[in-house]
Amino acid sequence: MKATEHDTAERRLVEAAQRDPSCFAELYEANFDRVYMFVARRVPSREEAEDVTAEVFHQALSGLAGFEWQGPPFIAWLLGIASNLLARHWKRAGSQLEVLIDDIELEAVNCARYGTQRRRHQATPVPRPRNAQSSGEESP
Repeated sequence: MKATEHDTAERRLVEAAQRDPSCFAELYEANFDRVYMFVARRVPSREEAEDVTAEVFHQALSGLAGFEWQGPPFIAWLLGIASNLLARHWKRAGSQLEVLIDDIELEAVNCARYGTQRRRHQATPVPRPRNAQSSGEESP
């Protein structure tokens, strides 16, 4: 799939999810691995990575109505949310974490360039966040 076709399909998914939040599941599935890997490289434990990743998608779903398409891939918005959560996470832990804007841009560019093919070959599948499973909530 060409980048412009991917952008158009992704934009349609976002617009559908804005009208009907149950459509967010497709965006979640398409972006979970990238967000999880971004977070997991920046926290010391799998549990923390799962918790932060779950919060990223919770905030994304909550703020989706206000999301305005500005050109960059949807993953760039998700990674921005992740960066903010990581900064707060480390500040609470008594440390400062610098998440360089170059990291975010690089992730967004790679996602746009390689799409789902890169995600499939980049890492083994990871389990969904444990806090969503144990609380009886369904993942978005």
